Amino acid sequence: MLNRIHRAELAILTEPEPEAPYRSKRENWEIRYVSEFAALHYPGLPLKTHFRLGRDPGIGREDELPEEELAMLRVQMRWADCVVIRPREILIIEGKLRPGLYPEGISKLEIYTRIAKNTPDLKPYLPRKIIGMMLVPTDDPISAAIAAEKGIRWTVWKPDWFQDFLTGQSPRSKRPPRSE
Repeated sequence: MLNRIHRAELAILTEPEPEAPYRSKRENWEIRYVSEFAALHYPGLPLKTHFRLGRDPGIGREDELPEEELAMLRVQMRWADCVVIRPREILIIEGKLRPGLYPEGISKLEIYTRIAKNTPDLKPYLPRKIIGMMLVPTDDPISAAIAAEKGIRWTVWKPDWFQDFLTGQSPRSKRPPRSE
């Protein structure tokens, strides 16, 4: 009898928990979002996604540090979602799909636009103006106003698959925070 009860308890403990309805498969939705936007709006222009910004912390230290340590230092570098080289400007795009993360994106763009001029891969394109662009699917007037104050472009673009993304999100993360 005890053995049967133990097996039943064990079966309950080892059954996988049902996934919450708002959890989605691990997909990098933001990179997909920014990549599709850039390909659609800037065809034929040089662009890079997941682009490292700033000076490589290992430059000049290759003789004193092994490659493994140099690679660890590079992890600390900042990564922009996308960089587009336009004829008169370097456009750094940060995409956020959830309204609660819009302020984080604005803060990142402030840093990215500041350190971009020290990025070796961008040196050939200087002295073009460096512009930050916040790409969002849902407008948030407060975040848009803050971005404008900081000189960051605010662009609203909703891809065809946005509803699929929303089905995998908790209800709270689908809307901008209320401002009252």
